[in-house]
Amino acid sequence: MRPVSVNLDEALHWHRAGEWDRAQSLYQEVLQLEPRHVGARYHLGLLFFQTQRSLEAQQQFSKVLNIAPEHVGAWFNLATVQFELNDFKACAESYRAGLKINPQSDPAWLNLGLALREVGEREEALRCCRQALALNPIDPHIHYNLALMMRESSPIEALDHYDQALRLDPQLSQAWFNRAGLLCRLGQLEPALASFEQAIELDANSAEFFHARANVLAQLHRFERSLEDYDRALSLQSNEPQVWSNRGVLLSAMGLSDQALESLDRAIAIDPNFADAHFNRGHLHLKKGQHRNARVDFDRLLVLAPQTSFAQGSRLHAKMLDCDWAGFWEDTQQLVLALRAGDWVVNPFELSALVDDAQLQHLAAQGWSRAKHPPLALLGALPQAATPLGDHEKIRVGYFSSDFRMHAVSQGAAPLFENHDKAQFEVMAFSLTRVAEDAVRERIRCAVDRFFDVHTLSDLEVAQLARSLKLDIAIDLNGYTLGARTSIFAHRVAPVQASYLGYLGGMGAPYMDYVLADETLVPQGQEAAYDEKIIHLPCYQINDRLREVSTRVLTRRELGLPESGFVFCSFNQTYKINPSVFASWVRILQATPSSVLYLVIGAQEAQNHLRQEAQRRGLNPKRLIFGERLSPSENLARFPLCDLLLDAWPYNAGVTGSDALWMGLPLLTMEGQSFAARMGASLLRAMRLPELICTSLDDYEARAHEIATQAQVHCALVEKIHLERCRAPLFDAPLFTRHLERAYRDVHELAKQGLPAAHWWP
Repeated sequence: MRPVSVNLDEALHWHRAGEWDRAQSLYQEVLQLEPRHVGARYHLGLLFFQTQRSLEAQQQFSKVLNIAPEHVGAWFNLATVQFELNDFKACAESYRAGLKINPQSDPAWLNLGLALREVGEREEALRCCRQALALNPIDPHIHYNLALMMRESSPIEALDHYDQALRLDPQLSQAWFNRAGLLCRLGQLEPALASFEQAIELDANSAEFFHARANVLAQLHRFERSLEDYDRALSLQSNEPQVWSNRGVLLSAMGLSDQALESLDRAIAIDPNFADAHFNRGHLHLKKGQHRNARVDFDRLLVLAPQTSFAQGSRLHAKMLDCDWAGFWEDTQQLVLALRAGDWVVNPFELSALVDDAQLQHLAAQGWSRAKHPPLALLGALPQAATPLGDHEKIRVGYFSSDFRMHAVSQGAAPLFENHDKAQFEVMAFSLTRVAEDAVRERIRCAVDRFFDVHTLSDLEVAQLARSLKLDIAIDLNGYTLGARTSIFAHRVAPVQASYLGYLGGMGAPYMDYVLADETLVPQGQEAAYDEKIIHLPCYQINDRLREVSTRVLTRRELGLPESGFVFCSFNQTYKINPSVFASWVRILQATPSSVLYLVIGAQEAQNHLRQEAQRRGLNPKRLIFGERLSPSENLARFPLCDLLLDAWPYNAGVTGSDALWMGLPLLTMEGQSFAARMGASLLRAMRLPELICTSLDDYEARAHEIATQAQVHCALVEKIHLERCRAPLFDAPLFTRHLERAYRDVHELAKQGLPAAHWWP
């Protein structure tokens, strides 16, 4: 019989050579002769671990420790096996036992920290990793793991540890990748992009790396490069639903809606339960006008992930767009209760059409701001005044919008830019999204001092540009509407920031100083429902007297309207029509024989629902006449073919209302409590037509009946409108601009003096 030592030496030889079976057989021969042979049992445990037989390895190391409890290698290797088996508590105890014997082992301290992190003992885990670093400050892996542990609690210190790890070993691709992710969280997108590029240079076969870089490029508005990276990620790993979903969002932002839908469909085909893709596809369906499909996606989303922020509001909005009011009151009440409980369930724009409550609107705006557009400090604090006024003699005002094109906001704002006093104000326009050139865009470009097309720049880059121009006042013409880029203002681009026109309400954001309004929209005593201070203008809405009206003569017959009889109309979008509004309109029609209601609704689903609701309420559905959307000039031309515009609530007509009044068509509104619910009243007071403002349903319906049945009342209203439109404040753009400039000068002076924003009255 050969000596044990000979068998052991031969076992070690074959072990080192990778001849696992021969080595195992020899170790076992040794143990048959000497069951308490520590060396043979220890190395057999190592062999089992190397050949991925973790349970057998654990058994061998445990037997070693029963024989030799001071065997530090067995403690550390047992701990390693326990970590592989996800037995983190036992792992930590084994490392602790080994460290009592050898407290100078930096790998053991590091691995103890990793085990403790897995069981939630984060502070102790961090202490252990720091102990490892004290023993070996030049180990890049210790720095890397410290960074991983600290990225949530101490991101700046974590970033320093990533940097130290990469100085010690620049080949750590995962460290470059995780460093980039941390920089993204810190809002440092350009440095993050550079870090992702280093990771990809080291590992060009990682789909995860390309996916992450694509996300950053999308945030930086480098859409074409982002799409290339999404496609590269999918060429490496084609069945990753998150990549397909994000690619779909990008394509939607690029205006490629059909391709975006294909990408989102692919994500859901791969994983039908992928909630994020249903959310994104639902919003894409809304964008494409496919409201029923959007509702299906949101329904599925709320089954998969019922707590998804803002999903409930989006679902109800999709239903409103199709005039599908099944469960409307229950759904709305559920939203209200959740909103009051502090949940993020509806965005403020959607809520405007659901409830008439300024305080609830305030809560929704604050929730949206906190969730989507929190304050950003990357550019540091902005001085109270960007520069002393002496540095530039004129007050510099920047207007920011995604709608510098043929759009209601820009058509209204164009005369503001044209009437600004260029001796006192330097006016700049920042165009935020890719849009086609048209006459309105060219008109604005010619009216301002400087026009910047910044759709290819990130929000941070736009903010840096605005700061470099030393703006004194920045005006957001989007608010929370489609195409908004609120995060530009979250960077603080000017000492005075305000919102106007595009969105009817306060933004609930701490970096917005003012909201432009008038005494009707925000009456005295209601300021508490806004975080901003109120600039109370004599008239809120600016309007253009140069509206182009089609020269084509339209007829009632051409529009499908009866040749005779009274024509009520509503050109509001469908989401503004709710069951109460429609029930009131039905009662008005029922009380007014030979009348019809002309609605501009192209969606067949919405038409069907309204016909069904009319039938259910005892009204012949044929008394509802549906028209299509026309060009702005032709739309104006059809107003005179109607007799009375019936406003909706709680989201009143805005530009539609002023268009009607300009064309001589009376507008009947019901004044509510929230900003959007007082818009009609604001227009009518600025037109000196308070007699068309109602404060109750009974008043609204009685007044509509009176106007429709008493020709002299209707004629007097039309005559008064034609008289007032040339002299009333509503259509006096030069007067509006002078009032606004007074406000600008005053709030700018407050900022120069370092004083806080304050309510402004003319």
